[in-house]
Amino acid sequence: MISRFRCIALVKAVAALVVGLSPWGLCVPAGHAATLPVGFIEEEVGEGWSEATGLTFAANGRLFGWERAGRVWMLDDANTWHLVVDIHQEVGGWRDFGLLSCALHPNFMNNGQIFLLYSVDRHHLLHFGTPQYNPNTDEYFAAHVGRITRYTLDATQDWRTTVPNSRLVLFGETKSTGMPILHESHGVGSLVFGNDGTLLASLGDGADAQFLQRQNHPHRSRHRRWRTLQSFL
Repeated sequence: MISRFRCIALVKAVAALVVGLSPWGLCVPAGHAATLPVGFIEEEVGEGWSEATGLTFAANGRLFGWERAGRVWMLDDANTWHLVVDIHQEVGGWRDFGLLSCALHPNFMNNGQIFLLYSVDRHHLLHFGTPQYNPNTDEYFAAHVGRITRYTLDATQDWRTTVPNSRLVLFGETKSTGMPILHESHGVGSLVFGNDGTLLASLGDGADAQFLQRQNHPHRSRHRRWRTLQSFL
């Protein structure tokens, strides 16, 4: 578990840039020295994290970071962290699964839309909304699905909260419409917006890692799959 991290950002007047050399850019655990390129600085931006898996910046420089368990935080101008999305009861955070990626809409400053890619806990997937559902129950090491969900943050509240009833599941609302995950690895990947406003999601094959990573396996070329959600999102 990573309790805190340091973020290496390119110093430019127009924006902060994080280069993606790891699952969370050029971010390294605190206490680990880094050799920085010219024009970069190292700054500690938070502590007390529980398995932080990524960060991104809005156009105004606001920092958003997320934890594998299913929580998204926003750092305001006063260096205070605000919990903006919490879906930990829904997310299955085990092995290399969990809330692994978030992306801000290219027009985020106007529409406040944030997109989340994560693996769904099997108990929540099968029983949420029924008498059998228990919010304190997790079901791991069993087949489940990957899901993409959109929330809208409230600009009138400085993006510290979500707009009520703004949640929209774009992909994976049910066990038959989600990305199948049938093994202990190779689940969801990353979200990124293309230059044309298209949302791209990388998804694993959801199968046995050792089986498909054999060099001469006939299905190796299909090890990584891509799905596209068109720009109407």
